[in-house]
Amino acid sequence: MRSMRLISLSFACLSLLLAGAALGQDRKSAEASKWLTRIAASARELTYSGTFVHQFGQRMETMRISHLFDDKRELEKLETLDGPPREIVRENETVHCYFPESRVVKLEQGRARRYFPALIGESAEKLNANYEVRLDAIERVAGYDCQVLWLQPKDQLRFGHRLCAEIKSGLLLKAAIANQHNELVEQVAFTTLTIGAPMRREALRSAYVDDQRNWRTDASNWERAAPESAWYVKEAPAGFRKIMEMQRRMHGRAEPVRQMVFSDGLAAISVFIEPNNGVPPPLRGPRQLGLVSVLTKQLAEHQITVLGEVPQLSLEQVANAVGLRK
Repeated sequence: MRSMRLISLSFACLSLLLAGAALGQDRKSAEASKWLTRIAASARELTYSGTFVHQFGQRMETMRISHLFDDKRELEKLETLDGPPREIVRENETVHCYFPESRVVKLEQGRARRYFPALIGESAEKLNANYEVRLDAIERVAGYDCQVLWLQPKDQLRFGHRLCAEIKSGLLLKAAIANQHNELVEQVAFTTLTIGAPMRREALRSAYVDDQRNWRTDASNWERAAPESAWYVKEAPAGFRKIMEMQRRMHGRAEPVRQMVFSDGLAAISVFIEPNNGVPPPLRGPRQLGLVSVLTKQLAEHQITVLGEVPQLSLEQVANAVGLRK
């Protein structure tokens, strides 16, 4: 009898230990989720300026960013500091891309496009459904202490991410993407940064806006509400939902191209559908452009191109789910 009581007590102690561990894990998970929400909000709602370096494959580019949050409006200016000069000026969702060498300014709407440090969508809490989020060490980036977070995918449909957010503000200071072998293959990080300093609106005007002589305005990428279409994606990969559908005219295309964008809050997949008049696409099947996977197929005399920074498996699921209602 005494032996049975000891066994019962042992099980009771073990249950308490397991319950305590589970509660501790839940608290850590909740804390990590709060960090994701802070990261998403700070990129939109803070005023900051700095320089960051983006490295992907063998390429590297340096950008300067100025971001002002004023009266519920976002104003942002991105400038390339190496290679051909370019400027991207955004006010909320309206984007002007300046290419001074060709004297072209492209107009876009930026709902589906976000640049560092605004990499996480507004529904940050939904990332927990598809990524195992955990906190790691404290690091130092651009002179600021930052909290490291790992986002490990729960399936084979997306890549892992390593984020580092400034301790006080939550602003993302560094981000990297890991492939299926857990190797960091793309990263971007601030090298200089100022957070919260006063900024004049004039600082976010393009250097080229006052000299538009002989410039050409290209509005082919301007988002248009897509008319009712017979095209659909029956089922997107788990965790991905359609965030945009548009129709645009693209250079060299006689007819408009339909684009659908799917996102899980961090990764994005784009689907382009265009008529090819029965001529097979010059490149078919899967291919890799750095970390971007591309898959092209033909369906009902149309070329279907699916691309994104996701594993090929995700693109195959999307491509196989594209259909045409009769």
